[in-house]
Amino acid sequence: MIFHFAGVGLQGQPVSVEGSMPEDSLPELKILIAAALKQSPQMILSEISISQNEAVRYFSTSQRLPQVAVNASYAWNNISADIAEPAGGFKPGDRRINRDKSSGPYYGVSLSQPIFTWYAIANQVKLSDIAVKIAEKNYAEAYRSLASSLRSQYLSLIFQKIARRNQRYNLSQTERLLALDEARLKSGAMAPAELIGPRTGYASARLAMARTDDIYARSKTQLARLAGVALIDEESIPLEAPKWSADPAAAAALVARLQRDGAEATLQGQINALRIRDSELTYKIARTRLYPKFSLSASAAQYNSQNVTSTSVSQASAFSTSYGISGSWTLFDGFAARGAKLNALALKRTYEQVQKNLAAQVSDQVKAAAQAIEFAAQSLELVETARAGVLANLDRIKDEFERGSLTEDAVTSATSQLYAQDAAVVAVRIDLLGRWVELVSLVGNDPVLNQLPARYVH
Repeated sequence: MIFHFAGVGLQGQPVSVEGSMPEDSLPELKILIAAALKQSPQMILSEISISQNEAVRYFSTSQRLPQVAVNASYAWNNISADIAEPAGGFKPGDRRINRDKSSGPYYGVSLSQPIFTWYAIANQVKLSDIAVKIAEKNYAEAYRSLASSLRSQYLSLIFQKIARRNQRYNLSQTERLLALDEARLKSGAMAPAELIGPRTGYASARLAMARTDDIYARSKTQLARLAGVALIDEESIPLEAPKWSADPAAAAALVARLQRDGAEATLQGQINALRIRDSELTYKIARTRLYPKFSLSASAAQYNSQNVTSTSVSQASAFSTSYGISGSWTLFDGFAARGAKLNALALKRTYEQVQKNLAAQVSDQVKAAAQAIEFAAQSLELVETARAGVLANLDRIKDEFERGSLTEDAVTSATSQLYAQDAAVVAVRIDLLGRWVELVSLVGNDPVLNQLPARYVH
């Protein structure tokens, strides 16, 4: 199986990998991956991040919309003033204090609207839109990474389960042989000192089995916690790893696709491209900090009052309107605008370099993954051939045991060899599937992303 990286024409068509992923042959794994989208703690946090950025977008959008305020009040005013003494002095009955009382409601409405800010507000809204897109891409990237981890840990559980079976079988045989030795000791055919080694070996095997069981139980708990489910059903974990069912040419097609599309074929590449655009808009906003900016304002007010004095009662009503254009111009800000521009340009150069590094890194990784798939496929052919030979040998030994020409120990030994070879086959199958998943995920072609809105992925 040889992969050729050049000359694979995709003509813009995505490479189909449906049916080749581990969950396509493992229904319980597929359920776990689907459940993790809504229940995994990691995905819940990523979803909250999207909501937070959507909330920030409202603040940015509000800057280009009119601001309207309404106010109302009702006031009572009392004014007491001493009357100046006339030249001839106060006469009997003259008022010496003047008291004025007034009351009435006041209500009004005001409006303000920025009318020209050199597109600073428009660019700020675009920045908030980019922040939401980045959060959505991070959500998709988090789910892709989570799905890969779930696959890896679930396949690891399959291998651990097979290893436990083998270890338990070997422990049972050790126990059987120890029981025979104990019987020989009772019959006097064996000295007590000769049992020290077998007893110690059996105790060590039991301890190793207990440790293996503990690791396996904790692995199931970790997988359940990662997926956000209560537990992993033991019966759902098979004793055999699925076969790799992808078209061998698909690996070369995926590599060619990445070479054609570059880093932006990956989710991280799309995020980097958005950050470059973000820094460009930030620079444009920083350039306007020392430019004059203008806004429109308008207001309307209604005032009704009643005025009571010592000698009269009067009522007054007034309605006023005002509108105008105002401008503000920061002439010097201590070089803060210059610093903001330099920082934005530096960020742009940083993300451009990060994007170049990502392109080279992912290109190397996908080529290495494709080559690893070829090596793993060749290894699988070898171990499966070896297993066929071990199975044939076991069948022969069983036939000779039934004819009485071989002992049970020969059958036990051959069975143990078959179990060990089963584990070897599963290990290589898991390695092959893992390499394939790695390649599919690296180029952004993971089928789990189809469960997300299209804008999250493209």
